[in-house]
Amino acid sequence: MKKSIILLVILLLSGGIFAQQLSYRFANPRIIRLSNVDNLQYDVQIKCSQAGTFLWLSQIKLNFNNTTFNNTATTWTVTKVGDFSTLNTQGGFKYTVTKTITGTAPNKVFNLALTGDVNVQGNGPNADDFTEVPVEWTTLVTISSRLAVATGDALAGIDFLESGMNGYQQYISGPTEYTLYTNPNIFDSKDFLSDYTGRFYSTSKGWSQIGGGTNNVQFLNWATNVSTTVWENASITQTDNTAALANNLLIKSDAVLSLPTNKWLTVSGDLTNSTATNLVIEDGASLLHNTADVPATINRIITGSTDQSAMMYHFVSVPLTAAALPLSEIFLGSYLFDFTQSTGQWNGLGSSTITPLDVTKGYMMYYIGGTSVTNTFSGPMNNGTFTTSTSYNLGQGFNLVPNPYPSAIDWLNGSWVKTGIDNAIYIWPAGAAANSANYISFVGGVGTNGGTQFIPLGQSFFVHANASPTLSMDNTVRVHNAQSFWKSYDAIPDLLRINALANNITDEMVVRFSETATTHFDGDWDAYKLAGGSDAPQLSSITEDGIRLTINSLPYSNTETVVPLHFSLTSNASVNFIVSELGSFASNITIYLEDRLLNKTINLRESASYSFNHAMGDEANRFYLHFYGVNAMNESVGENFKLWTVSDKVKIIIPSLTGENVQVEMFDLQGHIIVKQQLTISTPCEFSVFPFHGFGLVRIISENKVYSKKVFIQ
Repeated sequence: MKKSIILLVILLLSGGIFAQQLSYRFANPRIIRLSNVDNLQYDVQIKCSQAGTFLWLSQIKLNFNNTTFNNTATTWTVTKVGDFSTLNTQGGFKYTVTKTITGTAPNKVFNLALTGDVNVQGNGPNADDFTEVPVEWTTLVTISSRLAVATGDALAGIDFLESGMNGYQQYISGPTEYTLYTNPNIFDSKDFLSDYTGRFYSTSKGWSQIGGGTNNVQFLNWATNVSTTVWENASITQTDNTAALANNLLIKSDAVLSLPTNKWLTVSGDLTNSTATNLVIEDGASLLHNTADVPATINRIITGSTDQSAMMYHFVSVPLTAAALPLSEIFLGSYLFDFTQSTGQWNGLGSSTITPLDVTKGYMMYYIGGTSVTNTFSGPMNNGTFTTSTSYNLGQGFNLVPNPYPSAIDWLNGSWVKTGIDNAIYIWPAGAAANSANYISFVGGVGTNGGTQFIPLGQSFFVHANASPTLSMDNTVRVHNAQSFWKSYDAIPDLLRINALANNITDEMVVRFSETATTHFDGDWDAYKLAGGSDAPQLSSITEDGIRLTINSLPYSNTETVVPLHFSLTSNASVNFIVSELGSFASNITIYLEDRLLNKTINLRESASYSFNHAMGDEANRFYLHFYGVNAMNESVGENFKLWTVSDKVKIIIPSLTGENVQVEMFDLQGHIIVKQQLTISTPCEFSVFPFHGFGLVRIISENKVYSKKVFIQ
């Protein structure tokens, strides 16, 4: 709707201005329950260009969405505010209110008139009988518009009907004399035309939404997916690391919505925002959305050091579209590098602040200006399908690629397109010194050095191409990142983890067994060993074809499996191997660590650590792991073993084990443990796998035998 404020600007520029001109605006909206029905409540405020006029008549006309609100005037509540609600010298109210709804849907109009008391009009303008309209904004009335639609997605469609208000406002200028205010009025540009009626924020009222059960009490439930309007500057107030939900979201053009650290917001519908300054995502916050080219400001805190020898590196990405035209000035005060796949080399980008950045690539930075810096990314955010920049040359293949979104991404999500790409990811630990750390890796549900399936906002990571590659993703890989996602999947069967500690620096390797693995490098199950810092211990296993791995998946075997290890360290030091997750193997599996330099063999079931003194020049291949009888979990069959499911219960009958204590385990098809507990066999016995649903594998381990069977939990 055309706003009369344009006319005012023209008059100001020409040097003239009307006298006694009224201005109107909306303010302080909220959702409030009145008489057991939700209402959109808001103030109509007024001011005058000059002081000294006493209001006689204010006629307010509002367009409104005839399907969103009740069309009966008596259901709309109008409350006079402040001095407009007080009594005059005759004991009557200074002003009376009349209200009607006229017209035919969908063009009905709410009409409101505020009129002075005729019994005191002969007294002329005075503060005892009338109210002066100030030159600053003041609230005239509060209107409560009763909602007829309770879905939370309906639009208000409320705006001043300017043509019905211009030329109809009066002030009392003498005894029984009234004068029209200057025509036209001035109307603030901010209205409720496109505002959602599910949830509102205004500074004076805070957050409010539909669905409350108590009259005159504001309600808020971030777990309810309702459409939301941010009227004035607001912050998400949901519990940390718990998603606040909004179906559609409108941020008004003069408002700012901030996502503080550890706050999450999921917008499942349309997100409407005008400029990058109106939506701010602080470091550690997360946004899931589905609208293209939404502008935002994303802040990410990066640690650093003024000691240039500390070499505290970060793998970083630019979570904006190419249309943002990001430049290297984003990383001002830092050394910035990109990576060339064909040579396997890092390339310094120099000191220029105007080097264009390719948002389809990852970068490495090292901030030397202090202990930390905030990198600010401003522009349209990535959304939907995104394809990274990848290539392949024989003998190389490592590509540094970005997380392009304003949220974490899940490497295990099935929507990735990984053509010619191994299934492992590699990340340098954030801010770790280059000489005293090791890469994080993750593949097939297993991580080393703290690696998980989740790649944070603003993070880049290495992938390895094995042929002409394509790596792309879409919104389904996006998640709000929290390690609590792992709580139900805290172990993987038949997996051994060794942590090497030396000089207060660690490295970690994993050997696991899988039915689909081989003794050679498996792109879906294995992760290469990437060399870490020069002062850090380096521990890996070696495949049959001589490749060093940090995660090594091997096939099951009925006989002995021998795994050569590789250990190196560039200093003389005391080293401790700490072995964990031995309990993931059946109790009848024996595992030994052999030290051929000292001619020692350690039963890891009896001692889960091994300490030794390392000397520079020691043989790197001195250690071997020996596994005896790590068998695949093939289904057991036979008349004496019965296993079936009822709802979320697994029921078991094994007559030969009646009364015996056994260990029962259930795994999902990715190998994560769902249940692991002790059980006494009876006829029948049962255990619960709630809340798991889907296919799984049950394993029952007795003293002398292992039973297993695939099941489906509805």
